[in-house]
Amino acid sequence: MQLSPRAINAILIGAIAVDLALPIIAIVAPQTWFDVMHRDVSVDALHRAFLIRGAGHWTALALVQLATLAYWRRWPGWLLIAAGARLSDVLPDVFYLAASPSRTLSTWGLIGAPLLNLALAFVFVTAYRRRTTSAAP
Repeated sequence: MQLSPRAINAILIGAIAVDLALPIIAIVAPQTWFDVMHRDVSVDALHRAFLIRGAGHWTALALVQLATLAYWRRWPGWLLIAAGARLSDVLPDVFYLAASPSRTLSTWGLIGAPLLNLALAFVFVTAYRRRTTSAAP
């Protein structure tokens, strides 16, 4: 699998967009999050606090990927940093799905999230390897 720099940038931009949309929804409309993901759950301040904590993680992912977008061509190691950031979301996604007390169709859609994060990490590591081995003398 050989992705062009333009394709890598497009993947990063898409991931940044998603990872910025999630915290915006969590912060601006937390009740919407709970209505879509967990109908019939009594939401209290602790639920909202943990959602905002998740928003911090998503924001961190977006910032790492934004830095990667800006710098990976000059320093390909940023692709490995982005891969690690994506991998940091795999287990939280699995645990969240397993622990969810009320699942909607949207919640079940999260089954793909860990797989997507693994796939993105694979893409970034592969792009790093291709970039560094092709640059070697």
